[in-house]
Amino acid sequence: MSLAVQRRLRQGGQTLAEIARAIGISRQAVSQYAHGDSIPTLYTAARIAQYLGCTLDELAGFRRRSP
Repeated sequence: MSLAVQRRLRQGGQTLAEIARAIGISRQAVSQYAHGDSIPTLYTAARIAQYLGCTLDELAGFRRRSP
């Protein structure tokens, strides 16, 4: 999840503090998720994904397989 969060942050230009404020968690928590030091709950991951405008799969770094 950490690489996907970092990639989304770069693409959208958001900061860790902006995400933290928007979803009501600490900047330190978002930093830990972004660096892979901690894993968010499903609820928190869903809120981060919603804020970043992506799916949970995209946030987790999953890619669709081609048929």
